[in-house]
Amino acid sequence: MGDKITAKVISLDNGKISLSAKALMDKPEGYVEREPMQRRESRPNPRYSGGGSGYQRR
Repeated sequence: MGDKITAKVISLDNGKISLSAKALMDKPEGYVEREPMQRRESRPNPRYSGGGSGYQRR
């Protein structure tokens, strides 16, 4: 406690400040950025279609 660090402001939301010290750290030697994953088209999932509790009356 009491250590001073440098941090990057990530976001501000209703008076809440999100900080990241990791965002300012140097990347390790040989580090390769990954490409962002592409989003797949969403397919309907029969398990979750329709909502409700899932209870079926007989």
